[in-house]
Amino acid sequence: MKKGYKMKKLIIPLVLLTISCGAKNKENTTLKNKEDMKKVKIQNQNKKETSSLEDFFKKYSYLDYVFSNDRYDCINVSSNNILKKYIKNKEKNLIKLRDSSQIFENLPKEERIKKIIEIMLELLKKEEEHNLDWVINKLEIMEYLVAEISEYNNGLPNSNIDAGRKSFYKKSFFEFLEKNYSKEEIEKILETITIEVEHGNYYIDGRYGLKKIDEVIEKLEKIEPITSEEWTENENRGAEKFFDNQIEDSFCSPAYILKNNKIMIVDEYNNKKVIKEIKIMDYKNVSLILYKNIIYIYDAGKIFEYSGKNFENVKVVESRNVF
Repeated sequence: MKKGYKMKKLIIPLVLLTISCGAKNKENTTLKNKEDMKKVKIQNQNKKETSSLEDFFKKYSYLDYVFSNDRYDCINVSSNNILKKYIKNKEKNLIKLRDSSQIFENLPKEERIKKIIEIMLELLKKEEEHNLDWVINKLEIMEYLVAEISEYNNGLPNSNIDAGRKSFYKKSFFEFLEKNYSKEEIEKILETITIEVEHGNYYIDGRYGLKKIDEVIEKLEKIEPITSEEWTENENRGAEKFFDNQIEDSFCSPAYILKNNKIMIVDEYNNKKVIKEIKIMDYKNVSLILYKNIIYIYDAGKIFEYSGKNFENVKVVESRNVF
């Protein structure tokens, strides 16, 4: 009896220990699973923040469209051709954009327009955060995006409320925005797609019975457009040289070529504060292309690629090794 009693006493602690260990293992597994889920969630959020814009850059080439802008007219032609050839060779396997309708053209309509708006919101966020490398082609990219948003709007059904409104966009488009975006996001979208750039007023009016949309419209309606005097002042200021010794007609902002053989890169969203100074061999023969999230410079037989938030990263390529 005593022996059996001792065995029972021994078995009970072992059972309790097994249960305790099992509970601890389960608890640890649960904690590990929760931590893993949290990590995955953070990774997905981080991926979502940049995925659409990166996807756009990885899939499409729009170099020719960038060169339709006259800000490159001042650059040395022969040097510029070397840079263009170099970039085109890098992007030979990308889709060459002829027009905006090619962007994510294989996606369903609503999914496609959401991805396009996501790129727009990403660009605006990059601008707010002074990630200058991501916004050097902001104007060109925005033209693509706004064109497709307008086209999507055109294909939506009309509403009686649309008649007589100043807004180009339909109530059905505003309903789409109301359903899918926060008030802050809607404000950024409407500021971008309804602004009349020269005078700073917005082509939008009235109410649509949509809470977030109506609140944003009310705010935009209160913004006073600039006067003709202010417009003239802005035009004159835009024609002024930022650096006294920059080359004539150098409108390659945020990078300016100077006659003392330097290129100055500035933060356009922080009073044009100089963030990087690059020494060059000969300003007359240098070439410069601002494309996607890289500043390309051709100087004395070498190609330089500057990238990163303040263009702190540099890659150097001997041009003779490229062609």
